[in-house]
Amino acid sequence: MVRTFLIRAAAYVAMLSGSAVGISGPAEGLTVIVFSVIEGFDFESFLLSLVLVGFFQIFMGLCRVGVISHYFPSAVIKGMVSGIDIILCLKQIPHAFGFDADYEGSF
Repeated sequence: MVRTFLIRAAAYVAMLSGSAVGISGPAEGLTVIVFSVIEGFDFESFLLSLVLVGFFQIFMGLCRVGVISHYFPSAVIKGMVSGIDIILCLKQIPHAFGFDADYEGSF
């Protein structure tokens, strides 16, 4: 139920954002972290934090804080995202071969 909610929420945000750029691939790794936080706390606390972060993002958008991103070269952003993708792929190799003794991997 929670995973379905997270997947639908991500899809709605991607469709409604209207942004020319978005990081959706590496952010999928955060789903596991968010899911474990929801299991550790209650769902209402998660929703409260989600609403507070949403207000914070809206406030930062109204203040035009995104202009800071123009100071970062696109090669740096692409390198960071590629590095995250490589780490996520490497962490899946043991699971592909059935070695699940350490489900978090060695990274």
